[in-house]
Amino acid sequence: MIQNIFIQNAADILGDTDSGLTSSQIVKLCSAYAIDFNINIPYTSLPFPADGTVPNKRTALKKNLDKFTPEQQFKIIKELCELEQFKGNLFPVSIIS
Repeated sequence: MIQNIFIQNAADILGDTDSGLTSSQIVKLCSAYAIDFNINIPYTSLPFPADGTVPNKRTALKKNLDKFTPEQQFKIIKELCELEQFKGNLFPVSIIS
């Protein structure tokens, strides 16, 4: 089991406003994983709802990740951390590896 705090921190870092994934990347990547794992996720398109349920892209990423099993979450977070844009970032790869 992966603790919720870990998933939340990973989503916060991976969805960081300045250096994280864009909203479009989050939708594209999460949708691809949802197809691979045959999982329904809540946020598969943009724009995110304006009703306040998704105040930012970090929340959308977290809510999408919550739909996967712990093993799937681990694989997804690990692979997202290994994306080129995160090379040299101390958190993602050092915590997961």
